Amino acid sequence: MPQRFLDRYRVVDLSVLCVPGEESRRLALRRGVIEWDGTTMYEIDTMSHIGTHVEAPSHFYDDGKDVVQLPLSAFFGDAVLIDVKIQQAGQLMDRAFFEARGEGLVQEDDILLLTNSSAQYADRPHKPALTTEAARWMVEKGIKMLGFDTSIALGRSREDARAIHDILMSRDITLLEVLGGLDQLRKSRFIFFALPLKIKGLDSSPVRAMALEEKD
Repeated sequence: MPQRFLDRYRVVDLSVLCVPGEESRRLALRRGVIEWDGTTMYEIDTMSHIGTHVEAPSHFYDDGKDVVQLPLSAFFGDAVLIDVKIQQAGQLMDRAFFEARGEGLVQEDDILLLTNSSAQYADRPHKPALTTEAARWMVEKGIKMLGFDTSIALGRSREDARAIHDILMSRDITLLEVLGGLDQLRKSRFIFFALPLKIKGLDSSPVRAMALEEKD
């Protein structure tokens, strides 16, 4: 990497570490050998929703676009982080909530990332949760990706989660789930990358997510 690039930007890894045998979803590595030259090659047995992963519209719609059919520009660009800072368990984040925090900050074609640094809740009923009206506000703002870590829930119920998927993915807005390390970011705006594997037909893909923060 050119030194002038490193002089200008700070690179922040925003992916979680996946360890075979320790994940709640299937992830296994089997070592093999390439016969031609005797070098190592691993067989990977896993799922498209493993670790930090991006979801394309085909995750929700049978005829939706997969990760290859979306333009590469859908997976990187200008990003904004909103730390919702909610301490009350089970609080809903509606349209008014995001208007108060994101108006003038969230711009068209942005990648919007969410975290809650004030408190961490393990189960959906206690996490701060998006509402369908909040999702419609995001559509109106023109975001191209919504990302969040495990401190945020998409809706309070299964029905709410499906409705939010529908509102966003019907506009080809991708979802990026299980982000990590958002507390390492020092700025609210930065350049962000979350590139999927280029595999035809894949509804979702593990990604290596990273932010490039311009140094002061």
